[in-house]
Amino acid sequence: MSELTPYRPQFCSLLRGLGEVYANPRPLADYQAMFALTNDTVKAARILDCPAGVSPFGAQVRALGGTVTSVDPAYALSADQLEARAHGDLHRIFHDAGADPFTQQSRGPLSVNRAEVSASIDSFLTDYVKNAECYTAARLPELPFPDNSFDLALSGNLLFAHPGQLDENTTIEFLAELLRVACEVRIFPVTDRMSVPHPLLDSIVDTLRVNGVIATTLDVPYRLQCGGTRMLRCASGTLSSTH
Repeated sequence: MSELTPYRPQFCSLLRGLGEVYANPRPLADYQAMFALTNDTVKAARILDCPAGVSPFGAQVRALGGTVTSVDPAYALSADQLEARAHGDLHRIFHDAGADPFTQQSRGPLSVNRAEVSASIDSFLTDYVKNAECYTAARLPELPFPDNSFDLALSGNLLFAHPGQLDENTTIEFLAELLRVACEVRIFPVTDRMSVPHPLLDSIVDTLRVNGVIATTLDVPYRLQCGGTRMLRCASGTLSSTH
């Protein structure tokens, strides 16, 4: 990828906890910046979003003629249950955000954006009901899809964002499952909430490479976190350049 134009995200990350329902209202533009996605890729690729949370990304890609399958254990809930949990999380997180530099940095006052975030969640909920077949209740490392079902798997704020909660073997197991179902996998970020690089990242990348996976970290335009601006790109074969 050539010279990057920094991208300030529309919405902050709203995480409740690993393995729990969380609000991830990031729209398409944020995904494009986080994962270096071109418009052509968004429209043409068979995309897996895992975990997808309550992001409207899938709905927005489908509106452009693209294909996205969203996966999250939260999809075992009904739309009404998801709505209550997501908006409940939203209220609590915005209430506490003043003490959290992760959500405040480069954002300005969060109250300015609360209505936008709420609208993003509502957009997801509408599509969740309308296109239920595009949402699958599942969790890593067991995804209910045949090998090579997708051209591209995207995974945000899971594998490297919570050091200490996923050990090295589990992280590799999760990556292997994503690589089983998708030809290429992109992970963002590779740092924790305070932009500290994951302590096992180099070891994990080395293990992937030993097992025939092409793995590299790349700068992306996303600028929510100072220093948290790289993604991991993996494939079981030669990777073409990112445009």
